[in-house]
Amino acid sequence: MSSLLLDTINGKQCSRRPVWFMRQAGRYLPDYKAVRAKAGNFMTLCQSPEMASEVTCQPVEILGVDAAIIFSDILVIPVAAGMELNFVEGEGPQFKTPLPQCGLKDYNSKNSLSYVYEAIKASVRRLPTNIPLIGFCGSPWTLFAYMVQGSGSKDFSKAKSLLWSDPTFSQNTIDFLTNKIIEHLELQVEAGAKVVQVFDTWGGLLDTQDYRQFCFKPMKKISTYFALKQIPVVLFTKGSGSYLSELSKTGAPILGVDWTVSLDKARKIVGEDTVLQGNLDPIALCSSKELMQNKLKKLLLDHGPKGRHIVNLGHGVTPQANLETVKSFVYSAQEMSERLMAGELK
Repeated sequence: MSSLLLDTINGKQCSRRPVWFMRQAGRYLPDYKAVRAKAGNFMTLCQSPEMASEVTCQPVEILGVDAAIIFSDILVIPVAAGMELNFVEGEGPQFKTPLPQCGLKDYNSKNSLSYVYEAIKASVRRLPTNIPLIGFCGSPWTLFAYMVQGSGSKDFSKAKSLLWSDPTFSQNTIDFLTNKIIEHLELQVEAGAKVVQVFDTWGGLLDTQDYRQFCFKPMKKISTYFALKQIPVVLFTKGSGSYLSELSKTGAPILGVDWTVSLDKARKIVGEDTVLQGNLDPIALCSSKELMQNKLKKLLLDHGPKGRHIVNLGHGVTPQANLETVKSFVYSAQEMSERLMAGELK
């Protein structure tokens, strides 16, 4: 059975846009919260293939999105490399000993991250055949930023300072992470993922020189590797407006964009051959259905009926999202985009 998401990526004529969204399995869903409570803590949930598969499939079964994304976390890679991670309620992830104070160990992804691949296999068995599963990881720079900073940050000043004060250590760590990301994504594909996404959450914090060295080069390596294997890769850089031209040179067939750049402008920058993904502001899902629908309509009209586009958010859905507005977002995106493709959305 064909898939709307894969057909869109492959350039086939479709009656509407596919829709899914980042963090679609999460705290805004009562069903997710029930499983999370049963797990006890976040990492237990991530490391339980049965529970991770259940929350992966919830948005498909409850909301009717056109793709699932495996429930996991970008920080499973540094954990596999020996870093001790705690998720503190209300504060987010925190490493007990950040880089460079702790050393990284080499590891075998197939063994150390087997719970991710088992969750993918379980999810694929549960999902309808026309709903593809998306695998993912963080970008090398984004992982490095958390690993050096030790926790979340507005500016990741420690991580940026280390790039400048010890570029050799930084480059070696970025290279290590790049290779582990490729290995991890490839094993996700072997387990059943049909598309993979790289979340470069903090690339927008870097200046042009650092971006090209520590974001662009490793992401191009990742994109090139999977292009040779004909596996679609989505690159998403938060705050990507300044770097869309750079990103389009990575060879990635799909680029995610946030709400800081309009889709019509993004299309002019990247050209007609690239699939665009995005870019509703997640805060629209915290408001009324009517306000969200107005924003969504403008988004669709900005891009227009021509060119390949995946309807998504400009970043992950927030825990404060209104469930009824989220449900309306999925239905409205499917209905409005069908009217758009038919020339009826004005």
